Amino acid sequence: MSTGTTTVSQWTSDTAVLTRRNLWHVRREPMQLSDVTIQPVLFVFLFVYVFGAAMNIPGGSYVDFAIAGLLTLNLTTSSVGTAVGMSTDLSTGVISRFRTLPMSRSSVLVGRSIADLLPAMGLTGLGSLDVFADAGTATPVFIVRVFNDGGAAGTTGFNEEQLKPSDALSAGARGYLIAPPDSALYRYNVGVRTFGSGATLMITARNANGAVTRTVTRTYPPNYFEQRDSGAFLNGAAVAANESLTIQVVAGSAIVYGATVDNHTNDPSYQLAEPAP
Repeated sequence: MSTGTTTVSQWTSDTAVLTRRNLWHVRREPMQLSDVTIQPVLFVFLFVYVFGAAMNIPGGSYVDFAIAGLLTLNLTTSSVGTAVGMSTDLSTGVISRFRTLPMSRSSVLVGRSIADLLPAMGLTGLGSLDVFADAGTATPVFIVRVFNDGGAAGTTGFNEEQLKPSDALSAGARGYLIAPPDSALYRYNVGVRTFGSGATLMITARNANGAVTRTVTRTYPPNYFEQRDSGAFLNGAAVAANESLTIQVVAGSAIVYGATVDNHTNDPSYQLAEPAP
C-alpha cells in the first residue's frame, strides 16, 4: 500500500474500486444481507406492531421514534459485518496482496464500510450520508446515481450531487417547491434533513391561482432526516396538481427537497428548495 501523499482523486478511486469489490461479494452470496433484511423486519414487527399499542408519547408519535431508533440500530450493527469481513481478508491473505499495491491504506477500511453501509440503508430506501474530511485534508467529491434498472431497456433516474451545509435554508430564509402537473400520474414526497440545531418550518401551500390552501408548522430534532408523502408532510391531503409549497425556516436550518416519481415509468427526479433571491 502507498505510504506517500495520496491525492483526493486517487483516494476516491481506490475507495470506489474496493466498495465495488465488496458489493460483488454480496451479489454472489445474498445471504450476507440477512442481518439487514430479515432481522430489521422482525424488529419492526415486534417493537411497532406488538409493543407499539402499549406506548403513548404525549405530543408525539411512538412510530417515529421507533423507526428512527431501529434504523440507527441497523446501521450500527452493520459494523459487525465490517469487522468480520476485514478479519476474513486478513486471514485469507487478501490484505497482504493489497499491501503490494500502490493504493491508499484507509481506502481498504472505507471501501468495506461503505459496502456494508449501503445494504443497511437500503432496508427502507431512505437515508442521508454525511461525509467528513480529516483535519487538513480536502473533502472528497461524491456524485450519487439514483436510478431504476430496466435491464435491456436501460435505466431511468438522475445524478444527485452532494450538498454542503451552506445549501441549507437558514433561519428567516424561504424556499419554494412546485408540485407535479398531474397528481394521478406522479407521486410526490417531501424530504427534510436538519443539522445540529434542529429546525422549525412553517409550510404554506398555495393552489395554482396563488390562493393559500393551508398552513402547517413542523418542528424537527437535530441531525434528523425524513422523507414523507406530501399528505403526511402537510398533516392532511396530498398536494394537488401545480400547487406550490413555501418553506419558511422559523428557527434552525434544514435542507428541504421535493421528490417526484412517474407512476408509469418510475422515473424519479428531485427539486431542492433553494433560498429565494
